[in-house]
Amino acid sequence: MKYQVNVIEAIKRFRELDLTVSPVPGTSKYCVSFPGGHCTLLKEKMLLEMACNLKGNQAAEIYERLQASAR
Repeated sequence: MKYQVNVIEAIKRFRELDLTVSPVPGTSKYCVSFPGGHCTLLKEKMLLEMACNLKGNQAAEIYERLQASAR
């Protein structure tokens, strides 16, 4: 499946929501960190899928889903 954004653009979109995204060495996963210190892991595919939807009305819903899965 081809995505409309690449990883760099996806990271920029997450940063607009005040989230930090860092690659996990040796994997295809990314750590998404919240300002409060909680974080969650996303596979690259999921990161790209969510980033495609971050522009628009779904941003709040995605943020809440990520926050619910954060530890």
